[in-house]
Amino acid sequence: MQTSQGNIQYDYAFIGAGASTILTLLSLEHHQLLQNKKIIIFDPEQKNRNDRTFCFWGTQNEINLQQILPLVSKKWNKIAVNQIDTPNPQEIEYYHIRGIDIYKQLDRLIDCFQIERSFSKVNSIKEIEEHVALQCETQQWLSKIAFDSRPPTFATPQNNESLLYQTFWGLNVVLENPRFDSNTIDLMDFNVPQNNQTQFVYVLPYNQSSALVELTRFGKEKIEAVEATNILNQYIQERFGNFQIIDTEEGCIPMCTSPINDVSESKNIIKIGANAGAIKPSTGYAFKTMLKHANEIGKKLASKELPPKIASKNRFQLYDRLLLKIIEENPLISKSIFEKLFLKNNTSVILNFLEEKTTLKEDVKIFSTLPFFTFFKALIHDLTSNIKHEIAVLFLTILIVVLQALNPTISNTFSILLGLLALFLRGIPHGALDHLLEAKQINGTPKLSFILKYLLLGFLYLLAWFFIPNVSFLFFIVFSIWHFGSTDIHEWKIRGFANLKSWIWGTLIFTLILCGHTLETNEIIQKMNVTVPTISLENGQFILLIGIIISIIFSIYNRKKGLSLIVISLILSAKLPLLTSFGIYFLGQHSINGWSHLRSGLNTNNGTMMKKSLPFTLGAFFLFIVLGISQKFNLYHFDTKNMVSLAFIFIACISFPHVVMMSRFYKKL
Repeated sequence: MQTSQGNIQYDYAFIGAGASTILTLLSLEHHQLLQNKKIIIFDPEQKNRNDRTFCFWGTQNEINLQQILPLVSKKWNKIAVNQIDTPNPQEIEYYHIRGIDIYKQLDRLIDCFQIERSFSKVNSIKEIEEHVALQCETQQWLSKIAFDSRPPTFATPQNNESLLYQTFWGLNVVLENPRFDSNTIDLMDFNVPQNNQTQFVYVLPYNQSSALVELTRFGKEKIEAVEATNILNQYIQERFGNFQIIDTEEGCIPMCTSPINDVSESKNIIKIGANAGAIKPSTGYAFKTMLKHANEIGKKLASKELPPKIASKNRFQLYDRLLLKIIEENPLISKSIFEKLFLKNNTSVILNFLEEKTTLKEDVKIFSTLPFFTFFKALIHDLTSNIKHEIAVLFLTILIVVLQALNPTISNTFSILLGLLALFLRGIPHGALDHLLEAKQINGTPKLSFILKYLLLGFLYLLAWFFIPNVSFLFFIVFSIWHFGSTDIHEWKIRGFANLKSWIWGTLIFTLILCGHTLETNEIIQKMNVTVPTISLENGQFILLIGIIISIIFSIYNRKKGLSLIVISLILSAKLPLLTSFGIYFLGQHSINGWSHLRSGLNTNNGTMMKKSLPFTLGAFFLFIVLGISQKFNLYHFDTKNMVSLAFIFIACISFPHVVMMSRFYKKL
C-alpha cells in the first residue's frame, strides 16, 4: 500500500529481531493476529548463529511457559553457589534455550506469514496521526503499530541509583575426562580473582563432558576478553582438568535502577524487551519477564486494548537499589551476600524473591540472613538521598524562623555561618564550572581566551555598577528573574510555555523576597546609590499578598510538589532578614538545582566537580576579599558600612557571565 508520501504502510513493524520480538510474534501468532497482516522487521544482524543463551527458572505448570517449553534444550533441578549445593529448590527447575533455536522460530514465522526483513538500522521513530514513521538512513517507512526493542537509554542516576554492567565472557568447552555434574548448575562461584570487582563463574553442564563456563562481572568497568579468558583457563584447568574450547559467547547487560527515558507506551508505539524495562536490575535476568509481557501484548491486542507496561513493586525497586549500590561501593562483599542469600534460605523462596513473588514477611526473613549493617547503611543512604532538597529548604526555613523568634542573635549568627558554608560549597562552585560547559566535558581544560572573556564580562559589569548603578540594578533584577525561573522550571520539568512560565516564576520569586522585606529593600537600594522609585510599606504588603495568591495558584496549576514547598519557604522567609531570605532561596534551591543539572549534563560526580571548581571558587573568594578591602578604604562611593550592598553587587558581578553560560547550557538540554 502506498501513502501520499510514497511510503509503504505496514500493520506491524518490529525494530530489532531479538528474543523480545520473536516472543511477541509468537504471542501474536497464538492469538491469530498475524494472518493477512503486512509485517516488517528491521535489524542489521542476520540472526543465523548460536550467539547467546537464554536461561530462566520456573515450574512446568506455569501457564506463561507452556508455549516456550518445547524450545528448552536442557534443564537442571539442582543449584550450587560457591560450589556448595543450595537447599532443595523443590519443583523449580532451571531452563536453558539456545539462541539459534529462538532464531529458527523467527525464520519459521517469516516463511509462514511472508514477513519482510530489512537489514537496516532505524534511527528514529515518531507518531504521525494514526501511524508511526520509522526513519532509516535512506528511507522512511510507515506502520500502524511499531514494536520498539532498541536498547534502552536510562535517566542519569541520582545519588541513590546505580548504573552498572553485567558483562560476561563464556567458553563452550569439552573436557578430556568427564567431570561435570550434569544435574547441577553453578549459578555463582566467586572462587576467582575479584580484581576489585564483583566477579563469579557460571557453569551450565550439558552433560558430564561439555558445558558453558562463563565469567561474569557486575561493575562499572566491562570485562575484556583477554582478562576473562585467562581467568577461565586457569579456573577450568584447576577444577576440571584438561579441556578443549569449542566456541565462545559474550554479552553485556545494563544493570540500572534509574528509570528508562520515555518509557511510556502509546497506542501506536509499544516498547518491548529491555526497552520496556524487562531486565531485572539486580540480576540481569529478562527472558521470563519478556515472555510474560509478550503474552500480555497478544492478549490485549486481541481484545483491542493497550498493552500494560512492565511494572515492579516499589519495595523490590528499593531492594535492587540497595544491592547495586552495595556492589558499586563495596564489590568485595558481594561474595558473602550471595552466599548467605542462597545457602541460608530455601532456594525456591530465593528464586521467587528474585522474581518479585514473595510476601513482605518472607522478604524480612530473607534480609535477616544478610549482613545487617551493610544493608542498613545502604538503606540510610537511600532514604536520605530520596529526600527532595525542597523539603530540606522548607525545614531549614522553619528552623531559622523559630530561632529568629527565640533569639535573633543566635539566628543571625547561625544564618551567616551556614550561608558562608553553602556559598563556598555550592553557591560559588556551581558557577565556577562554566569553563567545563565551554569545553563540553568534565576533563576539559579551560582556554585562556575563555577565562579572559569571562572575567571581562564580570569586570565590565562591576564598572557599570560604579557609573550607571540604576541600569546595572535593573539589569541584575531582569537577568536574575530569567535565570532563577528557567533553572527551577527545568528542575521541575514543567512543560508547555516553559519560557513564559520561567519569567512568571522568576518574577514571583523576587516579588516574595523583595516585597516581603520592603523597608530593607529600600534601604539597601539607597545605599547602593540606586535611584529607583521606592515602594511604601503598605504598597509592598499589598503586592506581597498578590504575589502570594498568584504563587499558590501557579503551584496548584502546575501540580509540582517541589514548587509548592518552595512557595511556602519563600512566604515564611518574609519573617527573616532580607539577606537570609535571599540566601535560603539562592543557596538552598537555585544553586543546588544548578549543581545537579551540571552533574547530569557533564555525567560526573560531586567530588570531581568540587575539585574542578576549586581554583575558580578560591578566585571568587579572593575577589570578594579585594572588594571588601576596597570598600574599607573608600575606593568607591557605596556606603562603607553596608556589607549587604557589597554582597549583592558581588553576587551580581559573578552571576552575569554565569547566566550567559547556563542559558546556553539549558538550550542544549
